[in-house]
Amino acid sequence: MSEHKRQRRRPGTRLVVGVALVALLMMAVPALAQDGIGRFGGADRFDTAVLGSQSEWGDDSTNTVVLASAFSYPDALSASALCGELRAPLLLTSWGSVPDDVMDEIARVTPFDAATGRVVLIGGTAVIGPPVVTQLEDAGFEVSRIAGDDRYETSLAIAEQLLAAQDEAWTGEVWLARGDLFPDGISVSPYAYQIARPVLLTPGDAIPSGIAAFMEDNVNWAGIVGGPAAISADVVAQRNAMGIDGPRISGDDRYETSVALAEYALGAGGIPASAEYIGIASGEDFPDALTGGIVTGQADGVLLLSRQASAPQSTLDFAAAHTDPDEAWVFGGHRAVSEDARAQIEGVLYP
Repeated sequence: MSEHKRQRRRPGTRLVVGVALVALLMMAVPALAQDGIGRFGGADRFDTAVLGSQSEWGDDSTNTVVLASAFSYPDALSASALCGELRAPLLLTSWGSVPDDVMDEIARVTPFDAATGRVVLIGGTAVIGPPVVTQLEDAGFEVSRIAGDDRYETSLAIAEQLLAAQDEAWTGEVWLARGDLFPDGISVSPYAYQIARPVLLTPGDAIPSGIAAFMEDNVNWAGIVGGPAAISADVVAQRNAMGIDGPRISGDDRYETSVALAEYALGAGGIPASAEYIGIASGEDFPDALTGGIVTGQADGVLLLSRQASAPQSTLDFAAAHTDPDEAWVFGGHRAVSEDARAQIEGVLYP
């Protein structure tokens, strides 16, 4: 086990107080497997995010929670580095109200006796409406919002906040990911979290002017996430013309790209990723994967993507090369990653 990793228990040995009572009451709890892959699968996407948060954040463990739309992925894609800078969980909300279990989780992780709990909303009023602000403020939380005119400007606003917060610690390093496709942005999210390296979103054919100006002034390294079908050679050339370098990390599809990113993170000296924690999320739907990437980042783990019905060969190959991790978790219920797919990966990961 890597020295930076804290000692972990396998899913089968993790203690869950009152499991029998909870099951009787039909409450959502993580489904556990003996020496195998557990599952964070709540009744819905909100519950799954709460379960993930409960697994890595203790009571009164952070002053801030980041809140994103449960129904629109772009803003949450660029929130991973902000969550990492704040060491904050990512929870989900609807446009007009925060579910009760999410409100309870915000209250649980933020210490009211030490400071007012803060909630940072990601995205404009088109995705998270004013009633959410009212609800949170009425409950006693301090609320702020980071938003731009579109998904690209929101990612830029987050990067600007990180530049200001990190000040002299700013490394000048960012990730570039496709803003109108979610898989690659989700796959890089744990590593963006782990070292608070911003994810700047771009269309596939050209870097937006505002982001390009920010990069010219503040960036010296920009890793390209995804292959030419996601981010074209024109984008790479535009980046290179600014005097900025960085690798393209990609595979033949979204699943191979997630593996390539995991392998890159494991080999990169500055990223504290370890294959002792392996997260598995859907490559076909985004809600559970969004929060799964942040949980995996907090656990200093790596994230793999899977099809719903069956595990991709690239995911199985990675599992075969990193057997017997301390923890492995699927994010989402059977509609996200089926039991067949989970069992396939488990059979290779825990031989």
